[in-house]
Amino acid sequence: MFSLFRTMNIGYRLSAKAAIWITVLSLLIAIMCQTGASAAPKEISVYYNGELVTFKEAPPIIRDGRTLVPFRSLLETLGFEVDWESANGESKATGTKEGLVIELTIDNKIALVNGRKVELDVPAQIVDERTMVPLRFVSEESGYAVSYNDSNDKIVIRITDKNGVATGDGTAANDGNDTVEPYILKGVVVDLGGRPVPGATIYADNQLLYNSNEIAVTDANGRYRIELSRMATTWSASGEAAIELNGVSSKVDLTPDNDDPFAGNTGAIRNFVMKTATGSIIFHMADLWNPVDSSLPPPDREDVELTVEPVGESSGGAGKTYVGHGGVTNNGFGIEGVPIGRYKITARLLPKGEPAQKLLVRTLDKGEFAESLVTDFENIIGAYYRIEIELKLP
Repeated sequence: MFSLFRTMNIGYRLSAKAAIWITVLSLLIAIMCQTGASAAPKEISVYYNGELVTFKEAPPIIRDGRTLVPFRSLLETLGFEVDWESANGESKATGTKEGLVIELTIDNKIALVNGRKVELDVPAQIVDERTMVPLRFVSEESGYAVSYNDSNDKIVIRITDKNGVATGDGTAANDGNDTVEPYILKGVVVDLGGRPVPGATIYADNQLLYNSNEIAVTDANGRYRIELSRMATTWSASGEAAIELNGVSSKVDLTPDNDDPFAGNTGAIRNFVMKTATGSIIFHMADLWNPVDSSLPPPDREDVELTVEPVGESSGGAGKTYVGHGGVTNNGFGIEGVPIGRYKITARLLPKGEPAQKLLVRTLDKGEFAESLVTDFENIIGAYYRIEIELKLP
């Protein structure tokens, strides 16, 4: 009897444990189901100026609180030409639009906007073999406003034109800052995309006294305000900003919407645009005779073809390769209007009716001649930049 009782008691204990485990498992399954249901992704709809944007490559997603969308669809919707480049283990998506260049490197939180570095909360990234980029960053850097509405089961994002950005001709809108005040110079500084430029320096130059500038620095909204000295004189306004390229800070002149002098007692509004900083590539011929055959005519600079290829950051953003012949400029013989930055330069001699010949290149009066030269623009004075090189036949 005793042994039978113990056996039955043990059986009862095992059944109780099983019941507990069944209860625990049931609770876990219920929690998992509830969590799975609550974690279901919300539908994300994006509207551009009132029209629904269709992302054919992949739907928008949320990562670390930021909305990511396929880069090609977004940039083309905003009017950009898009490009994809992959080299040296680095992949980069680039959008170009009317002087505005946005570069997004995959898995890199630093983006470039016309060469200006901008830190991202979430980088561009590859998701299911699709390139996804942060919607708000690209839209706002393109001069648009972004609104975000998160309801119970749906997220609606609207991209709309924003008042107070650059107008079509590149001048800045006042955005409520259009009341002229006596003895006050004020305005706003934006880039070509209409985004505010903080940290730019604005000068009010007293036309009566030499070297008597009043100076202000733009705030986070690109705005500045200068209280002028109360004297009977006229003033002129100018400005400059700094961009960082290849670890070097470079100055960029600002373009005013009105460069007329003004009377101090009336005050004035002067808005500025930061345009792409450019420089000149000036070249000289080292050969006074033809080293291959002295009976032949010496190399002619008009027959030189330069190839200027960007290898680092440039003020034009993604940059472009320049191939062409030089001409007479205000600063010498060469090519002008090249966005400042770092470039690889090669050259060929292309005399009419004769085969092309490679030219050797070096910085003027510096170093050894080589088949190519990698160099940065040199700041000569103010915002004037130049690369000066020397060419010769091998």
